[in-house]
Amino acid sequence: MSSRWKIAFFAPLVALGAIVSACSSDPAPPAADVCLSETKIDRFKELVIVDEAVVADPRGRNATNGPWSFRHTIEQVAPAQGDLSAFTLGWLGEWINVKEMNGFPADRPNEGRADSMNERVVCPWLKRTPGNECDATCGTCKTRKIDLSLAPFRLIAIANRMDERTGNPIVPRGEGRLMFALTDGPADDPASHTMPMTVIFEYFLSEERSLKEWATVWHSLGKHAAFDEPYKAELEMVTRAFTDRGARKDAPNQSALYHVRTNENALNWIWQLREFGLTPTGELRQQLVRNTPAESLNGTPALVRWVQANAEAIRSGRYEIPATLLGPVADQLLYTWRLPGVDEPTRAAFASGTCNGCHSSEKARIDLVFHVSPFRQGAEKLSPFLNDPNGRPDELTKRSELMARALCGLD
Repeated sequence: MSSRWKIAFFAPLVALGAIVSACSSDPAPPAADVCLSETKIDRFKELVIVDEAVVADPRGRNATNGPWSFRHTIEQVAPAQGDLSAFTLGWLGEWINVKEMNGFPADRPNEGRADSMNERVVCPWLKRTPGNECDATCGTCKTRKIDLSLAPFRLIAIANRMDERTGNPIVPRGEGRLMFALTDGPADDPASHTMPMTVIFEYFLSEERSLKEWATVWHSLGKHAAFDEPYKAELEMVTRAFTDRGARKDAPNQSALYHVRTNENALNWIWQLREFGLTPTGELRQQLVRNTPAESLNGTPALVRWVQANAEAIRSGRYEIPATLLGPVADQLLYTWRLPGVDEPTRAAFASGTCNGCHSSEKARIDLVFHVSPFRQGAEKLSPFLNDPNGRPDELTKRSELMARALCGLD
């Protein structure tokens, strides 16, 4: 079709469109509304990536130090010239060494997580290196070196959490995350089974990119028709922009790591979440759980007064609980925050923002305490809160809307 023919054919249609538009009583929709309505987000390619073609890709193997493997992840978080074995054992040792924080106990009496961490994670890992010459309980070892190529942590998800920016001013661009499951043997071995424990590495998305630029980077993944090699190669470029050393040059170990969070009842039947961060000297150590008061404060006048004084901020999702109220862990399989005298919308908003509320009574979970299950495959590993099986609006719907707003330059 020649250009001259196109002009001759389309000009009358354009003119007719102008006449119809001029005669219509309905104003044209604002450009922002048009952008939002036309922007389609692929939740499984852009927001939470759980397809087996990705999480089982060789990039996730510890033996080859793949860029999505636990081994690569921990190497990039650790000091550049440090002892990786000591760094990792130091982190796992927090279950054994941390008894209390902020005046609150890390475990109940006789809970036994310290022993379980040694028996189920540390000691089996040490024994995979014969040169350690450990005894049956690893109470005595000639050396204590773990081999990261035999790590018992397997990739189960990659997540775009740009939505975190709306409730946490510390992460103005949001977060990128890698999630792993504990296994009962080397994670690369298909015979190793996953256990009820997930480990999430949560990273700052660099402020060197604008919000719209980050949204565009993630959204570009949605153009791929399949989880094929071109998709995975592009996803690798996205993840390495926040996982690799140098992503945040002014931070400890030049790492963009914000938190590591563990979610488990592998060490005790009572579910527990812990949070870790890099110290100024570069060690990965336990820290107070963000926006989650100590369990012993549940229902107390002190907590009720704070919630009542901050009710509006709590309902808007933009608040920070004072450090004096925070606990070292979030516990309980079935947990309800009791706040006498607080209206239900405020109580529910507060409870949903805590780790034990989110993973217990306030939101629909999967496999007891998870929103991303270590036991399932593909989209089936996502909780009904994240991905409603009946197609109703869910958490990923909300995240899609926030993503579209960023793409349209509205945030």
